[in-house]
Amino acid sequence: MAAPRMVGWADGAIAPVYVAVGAGCILLGTGLKEIDQWFVKRGAATESNRTANILGDLNNKLARTINQTSSSQERLETIVSAVQHCTLSLLKPAHHSLRVCIYQLDYDEEQMPANTKPGDRPIEQARLLLVGEPLGRGTDAARAQFKYDDAGKDTLTKILARQHVWCRDTKKRATPGLQEGRSYRSYLSVPILIGGEVEGMLTCDAQVKSDLKERMAPVLRMTAIVAGIGLRQSEVASQPVKPTSFF
Repeated sequence: MAAPRMVGWADGAIAPVYVAVGAGCILLGTGLKEIDQWFVKRGAATESNRTANILGDLNNKLARTINQTSSSQERLETIVSAVQHCTLSLLKPAHHSLRVCIYQLDYDEEQMPANTKPGDRPIEQARLLLVGEPLGRGTDAARAQFKYDDAGKDTLTKILARQHVWCRDTKKRATPGLQEGRSYRSYLSVPILIGGEVEGMLTCDAQVKSDLKERMAPVLRMTAIVAGIGLRQSEVASQPVKPTSFF
């Protein structure tokens, strides 16, 4: 299937943009509008064309990858890497101190709470597992997973509730068990959603706290959509968590 043409910004107008997924498409127009507004607020409206080109390249790479006959794991790794590169490119010029990681939602079948019925997916079982390798600066190891019963509980809970997670200064909001050996000062995480279901998390952290802003969340949400396609294509897509566990 040929990749649909990426339509960018023209005189402030946003045309719907589609990313091909096999025989289907995902509408990305809303996300592009959010990114456009973000650039305008920064006084950098001229960045719009560059952004459209970056997303267009990602769209084309995604279509080629999905149409290849490689294994699902190879497709996943290729898409994850492409999304990470795209995210850093979109956040330019701040990307020199940034790192991007992608996590996949999984469930630990051994962590089965009492009174759990067959087919339930309680939050106690949920975990976010690092996919592939982090991209960007490499000063310290990325967290391998976020679990409900450890220091990653707050992040996991918010992501499962489809909320973004923002920390401006880790030194002012230190989390027990997470601060030691950590070089980054700020981080921003968004849920990876497909069809309203949480598939994982895309997170970005920065050594220089001024290089990462909460208003960058629309950029991360945009590329997180494509990351979700990769997770689905890996043929290990997760089931939605039952909301009664955390709302």
